[in-house]
Amino acid sequence: MKKKHDLMYELFGRDEAHICRECCNFGKIERGRNYSKCRIYGVSCSTATDWSGKKAACGRFNDPPAADEPAVIDIKKRSKKEIIQIQCEGQMSLF
Repeated sequence: MKKKHDLMYELFGRDEAHICRECCNFGKIERGRNYSKCRIYGVSCSTATDWSGKKAACGRFNDPPAADEPAVIDIKKRSKKEIIQIQCEGQMSLF
């Protein structure tokens, strides 16, 4: 199973000039303590969507999701075929 950040890099590329916590999609939810989340990856009450803000940002840096855009975690639950479809146009795939 791929790690969360690795999946994001595979889908959207990597932005070495920034880190996740500098992105508009990175946020914190307070429920007794702070939980970091990425809106592109998906937000839930589960630790499965907890996010590290210290890693290099993905190619969706400061690019908010569209209102009808599914979260990566929801697509990940489906199939690899659907994950391939959300890749950026012109991005090479290893599948």
